Amino acid sequence: MREILLARHGQAHCSVNGVIASDACGGLTDLGRWQAHRLGHRLRAEHDRGRPVLRIHASPVLRARQTAHALAEHLGLDPILEPALRVPDPGPQAEGRPWEELRRRWPPDPDRPSRPLIDGGESWWHFLHRTHACLRDLFHHHTTGGRILVVAHSEVITAAVALLTGHADLHRLTVDAHPAGITRLAAVTERPHVPLLAQRWHLSAHNDLAHLLDLVWPATDEDENPPSTGPGERRPR
Repeated sequence: MREILLARHGQAHCSVNGVIASDACGGLTDLGRWQAHRLGHRLRAEHDRGRPVLRIHASPVLRARQTAHALAEHLGLDPILEPALRVPDPGPQAEGRPWEELRRRWPPDPDRPSRPLIDGGESWWHFLHRTHACLRDLFHHHTTGGRILVVAHSEVITAAVALLTGHADLHRLTVDAHPAGITRLAAVTERPHVPLLAQRWHLSAHNDLAHLLDLVWPATDEDENPPSTGPGERRPR
């Protein structure tokens, strides 16, 4: 069975501070690094039980890149950076600004996804176009059994769900994704000579956080005192 794992990056400084960040991303918080470690510990345990991760593809944005490298240390792999898996480009006017200010001055309009939120930024449709092209390529080359891990952002997870449901856009539906949460998609009807995207897919888990809640995976020495959550997140990116 071929499986795609979608993981959101760990908690990031920009999320805690409520600011927009792409190129200016400050990376993971201490809690975010702990979350990435816990996810890596879980994936390694699954790997050792015969469910190997074959490749890691990651957004090059710092928070996702740091998460991918943390997971790679557990899995013995080198992440492959995919520029098309970046967050939507906010544009120079929005980079580094508070989310609350942006929403107040330029409220989003889900009925006009072809228009950028702000001049110089990337529209939702343009983001979906380049993300879907990248995901199609990853799926097309996933020709053997095993699992591929994609480490990116909540928007990329939303884009993947839209792609597999056969819709260009989920319109007003947003797919929630917690830091270091994992979503599992498996091609369950393996039809010969049929492209992977045309197979029947099974969403076996979404936003799975068991590795952060000690429901399944026993704690290690590094897990005894997870860092404080701080003020919390204000927007999933």
